[in-house]
Amino acid sequence: MTNSTLLASATTSVLDGKSILITGGTGSFGKAFVDKALASRARKIIVFSRDEQKHYEMERRLSDRRMRFFVGDIRDRDRLQTALRDVDIVVHAAAMKHVPICEYNPIEAVQTNVNGARNLIEAAVKGGVKHFIFSSTAAVYGIPATGLAAEDSPLAPINPYGTSKLMSEWMLRDVGAASSMRHVVLRYFNVAGADRDDLACRHADIVRHLRFGAGERAPRPHGTGIDALSP
Repeated sequence: MTNSTLLASATTSVLDGKSILITGGTGSFGKAFVDKALASRARKIIVFSRDEQKHYEMERRLSDRRMRFFVGDIRDRDRLQTALRDVDIVVHAAAMKHVPICEYNPIEAVQTNVNGARNLIEAAVKGGVKHFIFSSTAAVYGIPATGLAAEDSPLAPINPYGTSKLMSEWMLRDVGAASSMRHVVLRYFNVAGADRDDLACRHADIVRHLRFGAGERAPRPHGTGIDALSP
């Protein structure tokens, strides 16, 4: 199936009538998902994030009666259980995502990316959540021997960020096998243009790839998951 076919068949109807909770809902991925969810007939859309300022900004931008805003941390089990009441779908996008910061603070990365995911998965199963969408990373592949990563490439992360995400994937896989909660894992690298605080850098990367499409020198993405321009 081609990308154009996938896009043509993509629909938000699966969200119709559902209550959805998005952890990390004030981040790049979370905000994009919320916008798509608002285009559906979702019954309720819950943004769960520990960033109070971003909550405030997002609440001012969106004036939909279906929206709910929970200030909370995925390391807080009690707060998660409260937020997950009557939720059908969980979208998990909360994480420590900066590779150098995770390398310097590996225990904190585990507490958020692994223990936090464990708390969320456990609360989701107990709360009767039917579907779980996990925003993971292509960093779980490390540096593929062939230079390119396919979905079935060996999993060999080279930093705490990729390792913590892979551990969360494994938890979700095993819990899914032992429960009725269905799940899907998304693996990708940084999306060009996603970070509004770094648009100049992102735009330079976008332009470079457009020039490649026009026949100029090919860009060489470094593939480490670290925010930096490709040479």
